[in-house]
Amino acid sequence: EKSGSFLQTSAPVLWGDQRKFVGVFGTNEHFEDLRSWRVAQGRFFTRAEVEQKAPVAVVGQGLREAMVGPDGDPVGMKLRFQNQELEVVGVLERNTLSIGVDINTILLIPNTLMADVLDMQKPSTILLRFRSPDEVARYKPEVERILTERHGVKDFTVMDQQQMLRSFSTILDNVTLFIGAVAAIALVVGGIGIMNIMLVSVKERTREIGIRKAIGARRRDILLQFLVEASLLSLTGGAVGIVLGNGMALAAARALGWSFAPSLPAVLVSSLFAAAVGIFFGFYPAWSASRLPAVEALRYE
Repeated sequence: EKSGSFLQTSAPVLWGDQRKFVGVFGTNEHFEDLRSWRVAQGRFFTRAEVEQKAPVAVVGQGLREAMVGPDGDPVGMKLRFQNQELEVVGVLERNTLSIGVDINTILLIPNTLMADVLDMQKPSTILLRFRSPDEVARYKPEVERILTERHGVKDFTVMDQQQMLRSFSTILDNVTLFIGAVAAIALVVGGIGIMNIMLVSVKERTREIGIRKAIGARRRDILLQFLVEASLLSLTGGAVGIVLGNGMALAAARALGWSFAPSLPAVLVSSLFAAAVGIFFGFYPAWSASRLPAVEALRYE
């Protein structure tokens, strides 16, 4: 349906006495539709401007704010990339982080102009858009054949969105597995710490346990007392972790310009899990306390 090639680099751009290091994309007039990056102010560059190597540019919201503030309009302003002066003709809508690219801090210029400025003759990426997934499967082998014939060797990789999604899914699964393993180790270490604390507590309060049993406390009363203390200890640590974790996530989101909203279900599940860890690792100390004979406990110095 549509196609487009682009060049990519990272470089500083200048305006007035200011400068900012950004990602620079050289692309064509179809790139807006190919990547679904829409223009919020001004316009995207045209096919004629691409063919004529026109010195025009479209900027992301982060670059716009750096140039003119949160409410300004940079359309018509001049930028300098390398030794080329560019006129800003459009501003992209604010967007979340794309895979590997922060859309809010990019500069888009015609690929023909960028090829001249940087003396880059080959595109780093070619994007093709088809009408349906069936067409993707049908034409993918043909695309590989044509490119191989033109290059004389297969020095490229052809990927469709399903392959990319599978790759990203595999990466995320591995990251999730790694984080889960680290969390499991941390829980075991924390649980052992709770168990040790409770064992020390039982030893230090042996006479208290003896006195309680002497005045009528049953084994299950002692067991319940120490289980509650263990769960409260674990819940306190969990609460501190939730506050610190959400605080760090919020700070990182603000620094990177992302959105962040704490998840109430996640907080509740984390709290319940923390209580469960406390009960599990606190059971043995509580059971030991409940089994202490009252007479021996009262004799303990």
